[in-house]
Amino acid sequence: MRRIKSTTAVASPPAVPPLTGVEGYFTNGNPTAGVPATLVPDWWLNLVQEELLAFPAAAGITPGANSDQALQSVRRIASANYTTIYDNTVLTPDQAGLVVVAMAGSTNKGINLPPSNSAGGLPIRYDFVRYDTGGGTVTINAINGDTIEGAGAILDLPYFGRISLQSNGAGVWWVVSEGARGVHAASPGLVHLSGGLMMQFCRNVTGVTNASGDASIAFTYPRAFPSGQVFGYSITASDEATPRNNATANVYQVTSSFLSAQVKVPGGAAGTLCAISGFVIGR
Repeated sequence: MRRIKSTTAVASPPAVPPLTGVEGYFTNGNPTAGVPATLVPDWWLNLVQEELLAFPAAAGITPGANSDQALQSVRRIASANYTTIYDNTVLTPDQAGLVVVAMAGSTNKGINLPPSNSAGGLPIRYDFVRYDTGGGTVTINAINGDTIEGAGAILDLPYFGRISLQSNGAGVWWVVSEGARGVHAASPGLVHLSGGLMMQFCRNVTGVTNASGDASIAFTYPRAFPSGQVFGYSITASDEATPRNNATANVYQVTSSFLSAQVKVPGGAAGTLCAISGFVIGR
């Protein structure tokens, strides 16, 4: 939206005269009943015009002939946009809001922030959520000499990471929140940790012993580790058939998608029910 442009327009708003009459609503009038139509004065039209133009001014948007600038301004001010990105991207102020990162493939990708002052020196905020299982690194990059908290211009967005950034409108992006979320509370389940790490856990994954009192039990993770990296695990065994709790577990295979353990139940006959419980941490 922009101000009226006409050969009859004036360069400055006329003064608002003393107001009289009834405060209410417009009417077309009723000549038969002697009700006059509502006159629309210049001061009221100017008031409506300036109210609407206040939105792009607050959002750092240059008024133009677009018919959606009020809506665009509200979305920018409220960071109410929703954007999904799949590849290298240069964000604009009009994508302020939730940015879902769903990168495809295993190559490294980058997300460039707009210049921090590109909304007329007003703050811009993005809430990043990464939800892909690609094998590549995703970075958020400040450009045009901007920094992220004054300490650099590149920020990693880990697997399943959540990072919110807000500009000060003058050269700096601030991390206003950072973290990860947990999912799959049931067993087996997983919890997303910071730095792109995942902890995957199980409780009472059962197996049955053979004639030697051994059982091979596999814990298949709820989700394979995207990078294939496993950093540590802890597994315990139990004898589900009796309260002796003297079963032992020996982990003999750990992959990006499952862990296998050999459970020994001392004195257990063939067919003894046993189980493993524990967790695996990886990325």
